[in-house]
Amino acid sequence: MRIIPTLLSSILVLTSSLTYAQKDHEKHSNRLAEKLELTTHQTQQFKSIMKESHQKIKAIRIETRQRINAILTDEQQQKMQQVHKRKQEKMVNKSKH
Repeated sequence: MRIIPTLLSSILVLTSSLTYAQKDHEKHSNRLAEKLELTTHQTQQFKSIMKESHQKIKAIRIETRQRINAILTDEQQQKMQQVHKRKQEKMVNKSKH
């Protein structure tokens, strides 16, 4: 039963990482919409499409992690969790600069 807490922890790390990535995507979308000189209506459509795409990507990443964790031993899951934690810390530090 250690798999479930490890899996939940991995999902939380992933979700936190995605929150930072989402902010970057929003900034990128705003800049791109501005550079393309989109109308208000186009900007709304563009942002809606981008948001939907990011949600799908997030779901795929979560499913992928779940499937990977299902084949890993407890020790390997812990190592994977450490890798994700380090990656999240790097992303947090990067966003502070």
